Amino acid sequence: MKQKLKKLFLDNWALKLISLVLAFLLWFVVISIDDPVKNKTLTNIKVNLINTEGLEDKGMVWEVLDGTDMLRTVSFDAPLSVREVIESSDIIAQADLSEITVADTVAIEFICPKYGGQITNISGNISNVKLQIETKATKWIDIKPVLVGTLQEGCIIGKTVLEQNRLEIAGPQSKIDEVARAVVEINVAGAGPGELSAKVDIRLQDAQGNEVTYANVTQNTNAIMTTVEVHATEEIPVEYQYMGIPAEGYLDTGIFEASPKTVRIAGTTSALNRISKIVVPKSEIDITGATGNLEQVIDLKNYIPNTVYFADSNFDVKAY
Repeated sequence: MKQKLKKLFLDNWALKLISLVLAFLLWFVVISIDDPVKNKTLTNIKVNLINTEGLEDKGMVWEVLDGTDMLRTVSFDAPLSVREVIESSDIIAQADLSEITVADTVAIEFICPKYGGQITNISGNISNVKLQIETKATKWIDIKPVLVGTLQEGCIIGKTVLEQNRLEIAGPQSKIDEVARAVVEINVAGAGPGELSAKVDIRLQDAQGNEVTYANVTQNTNAIMTTVEVHATEEIPVEYQYMGIPAEGYLDTGIFEASPKTVRIAGTTSALNRISKIVVPKSEIDITGATGNLEQVIDLKNYIPNTVYFADSNFDVKAY
């Protein structure tokens, strides 16, 4: 039995191989000539919005809802010769905004210029683009700097300068109403005396301080240059002097009390090097004709150069 099977397969094997090849070629020729029409599916085709000028001219803006401008699948019927070569880029999906319905939806239409009428029955996983249409609004908001990080010990922030301090935003009225402020976050971690300059992104926030991002809200700029001055500080003594003679019958005891005895000032390193103490001159405290203890308030700002300032913003700059 085995001999008969072996003889069946091996006898005239060349003719049998040729017959098999010829049969395949015949099948291929028939298929090519017949070019059968079958269904094919392509994925991830973007829907183009056309004729948007009508809404824009009316001062309206729109937002696509639920990702309906992206088709996950598009199916169609086409001959084999087309199915083998067609790509997603060959299918054009579009929604004509001049034909928007009262429900703010637009039907999706399909075009395939490259293959003309060779493809039929085109359909996507969804048939309409859903829109939210609103009046366009604009608003100017202040830009606030926010400093993050810890400076080197003994340093404080001087002036913070922004390239611009106001920002114009535009978009749907509902989104614009949600924006309460604009901030730029400036990192000063580890900074010592000098200037820090950087271009920083502008972030929008709502009234609760949460960052908000909207694809359909535009800004007149997205980033600005910022400059932060970092100043050194130094503790220096305050020296008080006085003059005059008490009224007749009274004696200067020589006991003099004043506060504060030291203050912390800030400024550039070179400015701090030029001042070692604050001196309140004799002319400021005159006991001439005094008949009892003398109390006097002195404004220490008058005795420091304008190149430095008091480091403690809560310091009332008064001496007693």
